[in-house]
Amino acid sequence: MDGYEATNLLHRLSDDDVAIMRIRLSVEHAAMFHYEFHHELYDSIKEAETRAGKNFGYHYELFSRNYKTREVRLEREPLTGQPTKYIQVQNSPNRDCLEIKLDGKGNPAEFFLNGKFNEYLTTTYKEFHEHYSRYRAWMDADVRVEEPRYVDGAGTVARFNAPCGVVVDAAGNLSVVDNRNRVLRKVTPKGVVTTFVGNAAEMCGTVDGTGNAARFNEPSGIAIDQAGNLYVTDDYDKVIRKVTPEGVVTTLAGCAGEKGSTDGTGSAARFRRPGDLVVDSTGNVFVTDRSDCTIRKMTPAGEVTTFAGSAGNQGHADGAGASARFTAPAGIAMDRTGNLFVADWGSHTIRKITPARVVTTWAGRAGEKGSLDGPCHLARFCWPAGLAVDLAGNLYLTELGNCTVRKITPNGVVTTLAGTAGEYGSVDGTGNGARFNSPTSVAVDKSGNVFVADEDDCTIRKISPAGVVTTLAGKSALILPY
Repeated sequence: MDGYEATNLLHRLSDDDVAIMRIRLSVEHAAMFHYEFHHELYDSIKEAETRAGKNFGYHYELFSRNYKTREVRLEREPLTGQPTKYIQVQNSPNRDCLEIKLDGKGNPAEFFLNGKFNEYLTTTYKEFHEHYSRYRAWMDADVRVEEPRYVDGAGTVARFNAPCGVVVDAAGNLSVVDNRNRVLRKVTPKGVVTTFVGNAAEMCGTVDGTGNAARFNEPSGIAIDQAGNLYVTDDYDKVIRKVTPEGVVTTLAGCAGEKGSTDGTGSAARFRRPGDLVVDSTGNVFVTDRSDCTIRKMTPAGEVTTFAGSAGNQGHADGAGASARFTAPAGIAMDRTGNLFVADWGSHTIRKITPARVVTTWAGRAGEKGSLDGPCHLARFCWPAGLAVDLAGNLYLTELGNCTVRKITPNGVVTTLAGTAGEYGSVDGTGNGARFNSPTSVAVDKSGNVFVADEDDCTIRKISPAGVVTTLAGKSALILPY
């Protein structure tokens, strides 16, 4: 069983066997699930509870079974506090058990699923733990006063709280998804930040309306069409929203809080975890559904179909339409001829989809992480996230694993535009002298300037065509993961 099958087992929850009121992990072990894995677990549990119409009154806790041999198993525990059995995500007759072996310092070192060593979980924990440790070291080294994370203003006066999506309009203005403030912000070419729609001071939700009367729950991806309309995915509420240039917000597809993979029109359609999106010249919207491992298409009339991939079937396979497989599609972009490019986050590759729905691997090699530049077939990536295409057909991508911004030319040559692989930080500079903390989304204007939403850094960065990186808006305020 590979890592994606391991994640997929979380969708196989039995109503009669597994459901939880909450997830509770000790601080030192919280990183073991990685954010994505943890998110999947929580969503799957809530889905099982919804189907069953009740809470089963269980939570998960880590229990050490043998300190001498340093073996730890994740068990299911009733609220009485007495463990009853190992964690078992049941899909009869299979019963899955996760075991964790500790190192000499008591930290998780190896993960076993059903008695077999699982490289994906082991590697994911190691990487996330290192990332988390960097945060802790950074926080411990700097004594700083907590600052507000929602302020309109110019340049470093402005404050964001997890900006995770960015697009640029014809006039050079940016629209930014401010995820944890649950609003959309506007940033002028000079770095002046204002709130466009949503209200950070009010409760979250899916409420259509104009300006600050609209509400978002967990806005994530963003795209813009030729008329200046914005399209936004809501990760938590599983819907696609539209925002006109006048700030009127409507829900185009999906039903708030209803998860699934059903094709249909408007509120009849379902998404499992809509991520990024892009709009073509005729108004069709293409959406990555990370948890469903599919690329969805929504027409201007709101009709949603599955464009590529097969719902719930993870993997890495080139092919046409439903025969193709994705592991965790994240960012998406389109060139001037209608080809789609997808950052397949889970397989560390960039996929290409023709208008005829033929999927190929454009760059990288499935399952092989790295930071190697060169021809597409030799290049390596680590957790590619955001994508953007310029007028010349160059593809720009952000990497969460390498903390870099990469560029792929139309003839398939990969270079590192800014940052140094494995070096995190918030440093302006040129090329590999710059540092990013969590480059999540990317956009490029008609002059070739590249804009990066550095999510955990709470900043919007700008990269000139000469590779000079500056902070356009916000102030570095590294935030811990959930």
